Amino acid sequence: MKKSLFFIAFTLFSAIVFGQQNPETKTEDGGFERELFLDATVGGGLIRNTLAPTLDITMGTEFRSGDRIKLGYSSLFFFQQNQEGNFLVRPNGFVFGEYLWKQKEGQNSLYSGFGAAALVHKRGNIFEKNAFKLYHLRTFKSGFAVEAGLIFENDFKKVFPSLVFKF
Repeated sequence: MKKSLFFIAFTLFSAIVFGQQNPETKTEDGGFERELFLDATVGGGLIRNTLAPTLDITMGTEFRSGDRIKLGYSSLFFFQQNQEGNFLVRPNGFVFGEYLWKQKEGQNSLYSGFGAAALVHKRGNIFEKNAFKLYHLRTFKSGFAVEAGLIFENDFKKVFPSLVFKF
């Protein structure tokens, strides 16, 4: 199921990015009106009253209008203590999709948007098996971003907030 979800998302994203180009959308220099990018961010989040470092790997496209579509994988690293007193790292991974629109033009563009994520890699007891996340993302100057959202578990029977800061 998890691999199927990833391949479906990747296929849809590829169709959008690499789909048939309309010759009327060419720019003056002969290129098309979209740009591909690959990005990695680090940060920290507050999930269930637990601080967790994050690492995100993202690929996306930016259209001439400034709107962005992004797909990626986000790892949240939780630390738990075992019976011997040693700390164990419990990574949990989400596959996500985001749509962002440009709020301010210029060298330090500001973006705002929404995203959805599904838990695909679970370690430890922080999340239940089927967890989903819906969030709002706001980027600021120098690549700083704030993500505020809700995580739904157990077929939407449990809900709790999340707050993540990314650099």
